[in-house]
Amino acid sequence: MAMESTMNEQWASRHRRHRFRYRRRHCRSRSEVENKKLVMFAIVFLHSHSKRACLFLVSDSAIIGVVNPGNHRPIKIEEDTYSSSMESLKRTIDEVDGSNAPNNIHEDPVPTPRRVISPDEFRRAVRTYGKKVVSKQRLSEDEVIDLNSIIKYFKPKTIGQQLDLMAGKLSSSTISVSSAEGQALYISLHHTINLVNPEVAAVFKRYLDKRSWEKVVAVDPTLGTGMSASSKKLYDDMLAEGTNEDNKLDKKQLRIAITKAKLSALESEDTDNIQHLDIMETVLANCHSDATFLPSAYATDLPTFRKFMNVLDDMVDDTMLDIVDTEETPWITNLTIPLNFGLRRRIIAGKTMEYSSSFWTISEPSKSSGRKEQSYAIRMNKKILSHLSHFKELPIRPEEADHVFPVAMGWSGHLGYMFAVKSLDDVYVARHLSTLILPTYLDDLPSFVNTLDYLYAWRNHHLQLNDILIPLKRKQLNNIRYEELCGTPLAATTTGAQPDNPNHPEHHPRQRRHRHCRHRQ
Repeated sequence: MAMESTMNEQWASRHRRHRFRYRRRHCRSRSEVENKKLVMFAIVFLHSHSKRACLFLVSDSAIIGVVNPGNHRPIKIEEDTYSSSMESLKRTIDEVDGSNAPNNIHEDPVPTPRRVISPDEFRRAVRTYGKKVVSKQRLSEDEVIDLNSIIKYFKPKTIGQQLDLMAGKLSSSTISVSSAEGQALYISLHHTINLVNPEVAAVFKRYLDKRSWEKVVAVDPTLGTGMSASSKKLYDDMLAEGTNEDNKLDKKQLRIAITKAKLSALESEDTDNIQHLDIMETVLANCHSDATFLPSAYATDLPTFRKFMNVLDDMVDDTMLDIVDTEETPWITNLTIPLNFGLRRRIIAGKTMEYSSSFWTISEPSKSSGRKEQSYAIRMNKKILSHLSHFKELPIRPEEADHVFPVAMGWSGHLGYMFAVKSLDDVYVARHLSTLILPTYLDDLPSFVNTLDYLYAWRNHHLQLNDILIPLKRKQLNNIRYEELCGTPLAATTTGAQPDNPNHPEHHPRQRRHRHCRHRQ
């Protein structure tokens, strides 16, 4: 009896604390408790889905009863064995959580309304969660529920809103940051579509509708002309003169042919041919004659990088372009990127403005690091394009505005590619343009003419950007300075100085002179 009294006192205090009413008649008889000396205790079970609490009365061999906190009605379980009781426990959880508890205190009498938010609010929320995923932070369960609740009722209308919805779905799923889905998430947070990498492009195709995808793949950035026909002929002539009797390129014979042609070009002051011959000489210097030669596994890639930079320096010589080799943060992009990919360089084209940002890394990077570097480069050039787009607000011809976009390169050792970033509606699209290769062996020289052609097209595109944007930048600075001086823009002052009526006496010199003469008479 003392044991029963103690049990009742403990149960009563616990009953008051959890606001449950315990009735002895819902359990087994007192004699059964005394005979079997059951030791009872309470388990508060929190259902993982409904967040509802249930009270289970458990003995040493079976579950005696279950109390539903919503309607306070115990559900008696008749099984005596432990295994059958556990099976009944699972059924009871679903029963308590289901329609048998209409008066559950955790259930709202009014259904929860749809959580519909504006596209701007949706984008801010998705960017907040997406940045956590990109920085390798896991979203909590509440954050995933909140993200899924706003995704469920969001209806995108533009391509940019489709990218926001895509970023939200990728953030709520379990993905690796270094995977194609992870890099698609990273670049979609900046309203940019990566078509350079086929694996990443496939992710975008999966989330965009058919009409939007057709518009995206229709973006075709065209470059200007590359090498002239005479320059290509000069290149072929040098290779022909450098070929020996065995129909193979001879390094010494090719150097002699280049030297003779350079001497002739110096005498005739043909600067274009001198430039092409200098590039051929630079490339030829580090080419191996023996096709079976294998470089050491410990050899550095710095000679390849120096050769590449010398080629670019020869191309932009005596132009308004500067090639800046830097590891510092560019002033336009303002991005700090960790140097976790080994030796890497950024190549910035421009003298007074940044027109593009290319990169060069060591050879043979991992697949994941190559995708990361590509995403960073696309983001930087997207940032440059958004800065250059401000100049489109000034008077500019449509055919010129279509050429305002960055063209950049990505290099890994002696292999590389060229890509461009263009704007489309409210997003940016990165497209692959060409494959690039720096010759390592003499056998690579015949195919190098294609790379050289695209490099000259890259240079000519930046020169065209310079011719378009520098005058616009000068006008913009003049407007800013004049507005600071007089309080009104220079363009408005210039147009307002002209009278609407050409016969206005105050602005017509002849009428003003005649009026002055009549006044003197």
